[in-house]
Amino acid sequence: MKEKEKIDWLKSHCFSEFASMYGKVFDDFSETQPIFCVCGKLATGIHERTCKKFNNKVEREVLRRLAGKCSAKSASL
Repeated sequence: MKEKEKIDWLKSHCFSEFASMYGKVFDDFSETQPIFCVCGKLATGIHERTCKKFNNKVEREVLRRLAGKCSAKSASL
């Protein structure tokens, strides 16, 4: 599975875990970049919500943190 397919699978099968982890990772990454975003622009709250590079970085980290945790739980359903 490609990364985008894995993220879509998590969103459809484990939405609550994905959403809570996404919020945590988003806040962690937002705090670690005090001035500039990963794309090089000024890191404001509005910019981070709409920045494709920042959100892709957050989704990759969420995927890494949830790897294996959600799939075992959903497989039993």
